[in-house]
Amino acid sequence: MIIAIAIEGKEVSAHFASCLAYTIAEIENGDVKETKVFPNAGYELEFIPAFLAAKGVTFLIAGGMGPREKNLFSRYGIEVITDLQGKVEEALESFLMRMLKASIEPCTTVTVKFKNKRIFYACR
Repeated sequence: MIIAIAIEGKEVSAHFASCLAYTIAEIENGDVKETKVFPNAGYELEFIPAFLAAKGVTFLIAGGMGPREKNLFSRYGIEVITDLQGKVEEALESFLMRMLKASIEPCTTVTVKFKNKRIFYACR
């Protein structure tokens, strides 16, 4: 499985389209096998979903995304997890622990705890 996270430095970006880059992580047997960072080449409606799908991405983690964009990612076979903030490493760890769920509809945010501390808000 391959997941992407919209990033600003070491933090999950507030919005997928305006992020500085994407961390793409290859997951094998529940562990991160490899990560690569790709700069955001700019926003055009279909470019980012097509680019990530070509890399084999099946999940995208981002701070925010509108319903039209969520539907577009879905057409490319990418499930979207939004309403997140916090460290990229912690978001990735929470994903691996299956604490994050894909969201299509607008959602209520809840606090997610990791190692007994609040790390970010996640859509449930």
